[in-house]
Amino acid sequence: MAPDFSVGCIEYAEGVVARVTCSLVAPLDKSLTIIGDNGVISTDNVRDEASPVFVRTMPSGGVQDGFERRVNRLRNWVQPSAATGGWQVKRRYPFARKPSGRFVSSSKPVDFCRGPAEMVEAIREQRPCRLSPQLGLHVTELIEALQYPERFGGRKKIESSFDPIQPLSWTN
Repeated sequence: MAPDFSVGCIEYAEGVVARVTCSLVAPLDKSLTIIGDNGVISTDNVRDEASPVFVRTMPSGGVQDGFERRVNRLRNWVQPSAATGGWQVKRRYPFARKPSGRFVSSSKPVDFCRGPAEMVEAIREQRPCRLSPQLGLHVTELIEALQYPERFGGRKKIESSFDPIQPLSWTN
């Protein structure tokens, strides 16, 4: 059996720290949020290839920051309970590829053939597959360390690594 709730931090060599939280008892949520020094990238469902990706820059003052503060102040006054999230200016990021539309079902918008299709394209184009065996090993090692920290004394040095994943062409 897996734990009902797990949280862990991954410290990368470049100084980046990622927090991973997984729970069987929390509401179903497949969102992903990446917070950086200059902004936030987010999507509501990583399992839905048609889920838009949003980019929000951290305002360093100026018109955008003033606009957000005024809207949030008004929102706090009108709806005090809705003040937790605030309102931010964000823009929708374009898709690298048009979503295929081939899904398991309307309630499960996943195209499970994307991985095999990537492998076929890599073989056809005589290039390394983006979903390398090294990436699979690395993800497995991370999951084991996060799910069973007691096996490693609470901290584990990750031994596996993989080459950076080449981005998709924007022309597809």
